[in-house]
Amino acid sequence: MGAQLIGETPGKLHTGHSQNDQVVTDLRLWMLQPCSMLLGLLWELIRTMVEWTEVEHDVLFPGYSHLQRAKPLHWSHWILSHTMALTQDSEQLLEVQKWIGILPLGRWVRHQCSEGLMGVAAV
Repeated sequence: MGAQLIGETPGKLHTGHSQNDQVVTDLRLWMLQPCSMLLGLLWELIRTMVEWTEVEHDVLFPGYSHLQRAKPLHWSHWILSHTMALTQDSEQLLEVQKWIGILPLGRWVRHQCSEGLMGVAAV
């Protein structure tokens, strides 16, 4: 796009960062949208499951232990046990999203300044 507008100059621009930093930044920016979408879908699933438990709170079904029939379970309790696991998954995905949002570009700028790492003038 830039080459069409102003010629070959964009191909000669140097950002001062390694190609690895640029690729990682691009990948992280690309991952932010799918994470947000997945979180939205996960929360919608959790809400739907909770709504089911309110409607079908008196439904029983057979429980199993070691592949043998055990005490009957409430359908709503079984569904809610899965919503707890999905809630923990959504919390972990939120943490992943926070880490994805930390971009590597500009991270080493302080190392390249004239004052050095601790604010002491470089000799």
